[in-house]
Amino acid sequence: NTGVYKNESRKNLIKKLKKTNFKVLHSSLPYEDYIRASFQCKIIINPPGVGEYTSRMIDQTYLGNCIVLRKNSYDNANSWKEYLPEVDFNKSDWEKNLKTIIDNHKHYGELGEQYFNQYWSSKAIVKYFKEKINEQLS
Repeated sequence: NTGVYKNESRKNLIKKLKKTNFKVLHSSLPYEDYIRASFQCKIIINPPGVGEYTSRMIDQTYLGNCIVLRKNSYDNANSWKEYLPEVDFNKSDWEKNLKTIIDNHKHYGELGEQYFNQYWSSKAIVKYFKEKINEQLS
């Protein structure tokens, strides 16, 4: 025991995806190239790591792209569960579920963009802060 924990969930998911008929783009790119490449994809999978929440979620919802999360219990105070699709990659029908999302990627991209505009945009954040400050002053 080295005291170092090794999390293989991301690596395992990528391996699982590459064994399917789905076309998978997986590479380490500079940020601007990653953004350009994301426009060539129907969906962006948010691979699990130490946590579920990543900047990738904010990037892709801002762009109006469909981002797919691993089925999880994590959520925000303003839930994204109705906006961002999730797939349980441990269930036997996960490929069918992912295919359904791919077939409806434009709809899910619109929902994600709606979530971004309501909760993650700078305008939404400033509005939230103003409301909280006003509550404190009242």
